[in-house]
Amino acid sequence: MQIVKGDTNLEEAALLARKVDCEEAELDPDKLDEFRKFWVEFRFSWQIGYATEQAGRRASPFPIFGSLADQEHTVSSLEFIATVGIIALQCLAVAAQFFSSDSTVENAVFLASILAVAIVGLQAYRDGMGLTEDLTRNRVYASYSAKLLRDYKKALQNESVQAEMRIMAEMEDLAYFETREFLHTHSNARFSL
Repeated sequence: MQIVKGDTNLEEAALLARKVDCEEAELDPDKLDEFRKFWVEFRFSWQIGYATEQAGRRASPFPIFGSLADQEHTVSSLEFIATVGIIALQCLAVAAQFFSSDSTVENAVFLASILAVAIVGLQAYRDGMGLTEDLTRNRVYASYSAKLLRDYKKALQNESVQAEMRIMAEMEDLAYFETREFLHTHSNARFSL
C-alpha cells in the first residue's frame, strides 16, 4: 500500500487497492479498438509528450519563460553569475582598501550586497514556483508513462485485454497522483525571502 502525503484517512489508498475486472466476452470489439486508439493518443502519447517537453531544454541562453528545465537552468545560471560577481566585488573591495579610496570599497560592497539580494530573490522564485519539484515530477512521470506505454503495447501484441485494463488503471493512478502532487506543490508555494 502506498502512503499519500497529507492523506490521514487513507482515502486515496482505495485507488491503489481496487481490482480491475473485465470479461473479454462483454467488451464490444469496435468500441474497444476506438478506446485503444484514444488511450494511446491522449493518455500515453500526449502525457509523455507534455512531461518530456517540460523536462527538455531549448537552445537559448536565458529562456526564463520556457519549459521547467529552461527556467531551472536560467535561475541556476543567474545565481552562478551573481555569485561570481559577489566574489569579484568582494575581492575588489579588499584590494581597494590597500590601493584606492573609500568610495571604491563602499561601491564594491554595495554592489555585492545588491547581488546577494538578487540571489535570495532567485531562490525565492525557484522555491515559490516549485521549479525543482515540478521538473523532478515531470521526469518521473514521463519515464513511468513511457514504461506503461511499452507494457501496454506488449499487452496489445499478446491480445491480453486483462493486462491492457490493468495498465490503463495504473496509468490513471499515475496521472491522478501526478496531478495531486502538482496541486499540492503549488498550493503550498511560498515566495518568501
